[in-house]
Amino acid sequence: MLKKSVITSLSASLLAIPILVGFTPSASAEINPQNSYEIEILDENAVLNPANFGIQDPKPLCATCNQYKSSIVSQSLVSRTYKGTVTLSSTSSVTGEVSFSYKGASIKIGGSKVYSSSRQFKDYTVVKDYRIRVKTYNPIGQLISDETVNRRITTLDRVPV
Repeated sequence: MLKKSVITSLSASLLAIPILVGFTPSASAEINPQNSYEIEILDENAVLNPANFGIQDPKPLCATCNQYKSSIVSQSLVSRTYKGTVTLSSTSSVTGEVSFSYKGASIKIGGSKVYSSSRQFKDYTVVKDYRIRVKTYNPIGQLISDETVNRRITTLDRVPV
């Protein structure tokens, strides 16, 4: 009987301590809403997005409002010229020190470490001819122009040795 009352009073006092101190337990849960989709059935004979629908005024075309989409049609290598060998190096250092002193005696622990690395690369100048197809659309999304452009582009190619 004595053991049971001690255990009961002990557990009651443990539960009372957080309440006296001001601790208020709380729990929260978050539920993510499910994605919902709205399906609209359209008439097959309906015309979607006509140029001048209803009372809308036609939108003015401006060069800053146009959208451009491009894709590479073909590319061909014109030349690849060796420029030389390049060495890239990097160096970093880490230094740390901790000191303790007690009654006139001091202990210092620390050190430094230097890291360094270098790699060699061969540099090439690469010249390629590109045929690029550029499509221009107005703000409504209608195709304005479809043209193919020829460009010669020079790049630097770096190959590890």
